[in-house]
Amino acid sequence: QLTDRIADAGLLVAGILAETTISLHDLLRMAPGDIIVTEKSATKPVVLSVEGEKKFLGHIGQYKGSRAVRITRAVQPGDRV
Repeated sequence: QLTDRIADAGLLVAGILAETTISLHDLLRMAPGDIIVTEKSATKPVVLSVEGEKKFLGHIGQYKGSRAVRITRAVQPGDRV
């Protein structure tokens, strides 16, 4: 019965494209169109986090005209993500 009640609960899911460090000065001056350079290749998998916990790896693509992430596998304990 508890499972039925929480099955429709909302969760925060975020796709992490890359992580980098920028200065507070740069952050405050950011504007639409600015580019943040990272060391991560665009072909590398993205990380999907659920409620702040890194749970899945996937690849960016499109589905029915919308941007999407295809999950390829779950994050394993030894993964460096």
